[in-house]
Amino acid sequence: MRQLIAALSLIGAVVIGLLILAGPGGDASQALGPDDPDTLRWAQDLLYRSGYYEGDFSEQLDPATTAAIERFQKDHLLDINGLLDPATLAALDQVEQEFRAAGGLLDDIG
Repeated sequence: MRQLIAALSLIGAVVIGLLILAGPGGDASQALGPDDPDTLRWAQDLLYRSGYYEGDFSEQLDPATTAAIERFQKDHLLDINGLLDPATLAALDQVEQEFRAAGGLLDDIG
């Protein structure tokens, strides 16, 4: 019985990890890395709409994007490293879902 519980826990952790890596849209089959231009564009757009980002949509991890990510991480009690790590991507995805639930303000993201 303990082995079954351990196996189910491991499967659950893998599924959650894949969903986090999937980033915007939550499609684990098309998971994008944090340096992928589409992921960076999504993050820049969401950070802009949330009041953290004021730069151009460069699709690059430039100084303005890094600074916006660091401010977002600080406000969301995440490790402040300026990177789109799994925890930051998950928090951004959660913010996007909250915006959508509040009235679809981000319908064109992703």
